Amino acid sequence: MSDLDDFNQPQELTGITPEFKKIAVDIQVDNICTILGGTVKHISCSDLKTTHRKIVIEYDHQEKCKH
Repeated sequence: MSDLDDFNQPQELTGITPEFKKIAVDIQVDNICTILGGTVKHISCSDLKTTHRKIVIEYDHQEKCKH
């Protein structure tokens, strides 16, 4: 196993507050939107057994040919 096998793997985050985590994620998502020229939507989802949240980035909208 090489030293780079774990390079791109998520790391355990310790000592990070929820507030800092939110700010860091918001900055990352905003950077992606800026690069792609897109918009972000934060969605809360719920079904009978679970709840979760989604971050959706929409970009590259184009009109289809009208026939």
